[in-house]
Amino acid sequence: MGRRSTGAMNTAQVCRIDMRYLTRWGVFKHQECSFPMSWNDGSSIRLTLINNFEETCLIFNYTLTDRADKKHELNYKVYIEKVLSNLGRGFVYYFICPNTGNRCRILYRAYGSHTFRSRKGFSYRLYYPLQQGSKLGLIFDRKFSAEDKYLKLSEGRKRHQHYFKGKKTKFEMKKESYFKRYLDLEEESDRFFSWHWSKKFRNVPL
Repeated sequence: MGRRSTGAMNTAQVCRIDMRYLTRWGVFKHQECSFPMSWNDGSSIRLTLINNFEETCLIFNYTLTDRADKKHELNYKVYIEKVLSNLGRGFVYYFICPNTGNRCRILYRAYGSHTFRSRKGFSYRLYYPLQQGSKLGLIFDRKFSAEDKYLKLSEGRKRHQHYFKGKKTKFEMKKESYFKRYLDLEEESDRFFSWHWSKKFRNVPL
């Protein structure tokens, strides 16, 4: 596993293991299985799932090179808790952060840490990408995200019901909420532009 730089980091820059992908890959259908994971920076690890009546956990196994070019052989467990879905179908799986003991859905390795842990398990704050941008950039990112989600819902289905028994369907309500969010953010960006330009030219002589 490769080295990491110092400085403020965000979740898109670091190695991460997302529980959603493990469930989509069908990992928890097995009582025991082993599989590799790798990232674009060349880092790679091997994970082994133990899933039985006694425990459910992932065993992490990898070699890490620190900033002093010293190699460390890592082998440790991260326990997994499964909670019955509120839909009554199957389970929702959570990692138990080895550093905080709290549930989380994503594990990260950042700031030179040797182990994977939750976003709140580091001494320094691990940011989301949007938190490191400008205020205007944040508004635009959120606006385009809402627009993209609205368009996907609008174009993703050939047939869908707008109403059922005189009431709006959940699908229609979800689509409308994204459209409303887009309009609200568009209005917010217009207000920001107006404030920015009025401040810029406030003291400019005519």
